[in-house]
Amino acid sequence: MNLVNIKKNNLLKVDIIEIDKKKVEIETQKRINDISNNLNLKGFRSGKAPLTLINKRYKNQFRSEVISEFLNEEIKNYAIKNKTNFVSDPLVTLKDDNETIIFEIKYEVFPKITLNLDKIYVKKVSIEISENDIENEINHIREIYGDWSSIVDEKILEKDKITINISSSEKKNKIIKQSLNRDISIIIDNNNFVIENLKEKLKSCNKIGKYIFFIENTKIVEYETNEKLNIDIKKIERKKKADLNINLAKKLNIAGNDLSKIKNYAITKIEQNTKYITYSLFKNDILEQLIKVHEVDVPNSLFSEEIKKSEENKIEIDKKKILSEIKLKLILREIVSYYNINILEKEINNKLNSLYPNVDSKIRKNMFNSTVIDEIINFLTKKINIEEIKKTLNELVNEGIIK
Repeated sequence: MNLVNIKKNNLLKVDIIEIDKKKVEIETQKRINDISNNLNLKGFRSGKAPLTLINKRYKNQFRSEVISEFLNEEIKNYAIKNKTNFVSDPLVTLKDDNETIIFEIKYEVFPKITLNLDKIYVKKVSIEISENDIENEINHIREIYGDWSSIVDEKILEKDKITINISSSEKKNKIIKQSLNRDISIIIDNNNFVIENLKEKLKSCNKIGKYIFFIENTKIVEYETNEKLNIDIKKIERKKKADLNINLAKKLNIAGNDLSKIKNYAITKIEQNTKYITYSLFKNDILEQLIKVHEVDVPNSLFSEEIKKSEENKIEIDKKKILSEIKLKLILREIVSYYNINILEKEINNKLNSLYPNVDSKIRKNMFNSTVIDEIINFLTKKINIEEIKKTLNELVNEGIIK
């Protein structure tokens, strides 16, 4: 086999595979002979059809099957002998079928990547928790576990809960009748609101009662509309912070309902809430640095495959992003191979199946990939340069990292 490199792309290779024609003919005839003894052909007793007729009907079929099997075996042996890892199945073209059967194979190989892990410098943030942070978290806990109490003759505030009935002044408006003409409870906050532009109108109300609002260019359910709405505010509730007592400790499942342990509970909650955020920053920084410090040639077939997926899923095509994602996958693949990192795929899948038995397969795949990356990150922490830095919660809030 003579290997020919294509100069335009050093990942694309062309080679010639030759198959011994005599061996093909011998194997083809053997298979025809094997079936001839039991073959039923119309006009002949079982196993008595002439070989000339059997050859005429079946030789081309069997010959194609034999050539395909021989070719696949040759390609497999070729890959082993040359230590070649195809990016995708080779493109095979028949070049000659005279004295020797000759195929041309075109294929892409994975790029050779020189790892430069010693050039990666990242910062790892750890949180300094102040007494003020603890106090704020305890207040937040008290808000969460507080009880709602009715409010009369007071202006509606952010985070209040109101029970309202919304109807349309337009009798013909079936959307309101079907979707909103019933009592609903709404918490006045910054989340998605049942009707766009209605929140500010409601906050102008100062007591229980009936109101009429004209809301222009609003959105009710998924419909754009201009609406004159009848709003009947039936109830206004405000959450009162839970008292720092044994009842709160009981709600928090604190051992022995020990009130003195609420502070430790608050510290644990802060650590849990910030751990994911700080780890995500650390992880993303490492992944970005991996792309930055490594030169990677991207195989055309991988790029084309991702473009096709985006088109099929009707996702806006961002070629730069796609290239970066492929580069990262290739770098991580090289790290796993070079350092012989043992990724226990079966154990990871079993754990995910146990924790999330009803998760969609696409989400499960993303979770699996994320878990694998976490294992690689854990390994990389021993190979890259890490600067440990401490930050307060207030600093992370000011930097927009924590809201």
